[in-house]
Amino acid sequence: MDFYFGDNYFQNQDSSFWTDVLINCIGAFVGFFFSLTIYRHQIKSDKQKENKHRADTYKGLLRYFSSVISTFVKDANQQLKLLDTYITEQLKDSWDLKILPRIPTNDFTRLINNDNKEVFEAWINNVHDKDNIDQYRKATASIDIIEGVIQELHRIYKYRIEKNYTKLYEVKLTVDNLPDRLSSIALEI
Repeated sequence: MDFYFGDNYFQNQDSSFWTDVLINCIGAFVGFFFSLTIYRHQIKSDKQKENKHRADTYKGLLRYFSSVISTFVKDANQQLKLLDTYITEQLKDSWDLKILPRIPTNDFTRLINNDNKEVFEAWINNVHDKDNIDQYRKATASIDIIEGVIQELHRIYKYRIEKNYTKLYEVKLTVDNLPDRLSSIALEI
């Protein structure tokens, strides 16, 4: 029990007060530092998760892009083989209009409808080469060329069929009118 009524009592109380203040300040600082460390660690962890998610998304997008391109090229090669077969068959009998088989594909449309900005970002972030922008441009330009060739092939085929159909129709009309023409010549004679 402290029953000091002199300076000694207040010195004892004063040092106890400052000790408590010092302990509380140190505890608050340690608590603040610990909370700050946990907060920074959580932000770093969230950032790593976000970067991993973005990288996984980019890789998935590039796998899809690659898959669609592979299918597109395979279909284009198949279409060219069908064109060779068509030409061979059509040359055998030019009066019998053959139908050019067409590979049904929407891969080019899928490539066009794909978000090109996301594909570009994925390409830039995952293709680690100094010329990755040029590679991306060359890849997309090659796809455009192939699609342009296929579209032109079908345009030429359609034009040829329409032109040949018109000629065959004219021949048919001439042949159909031939008996009438011959009978009118026979009546004149």
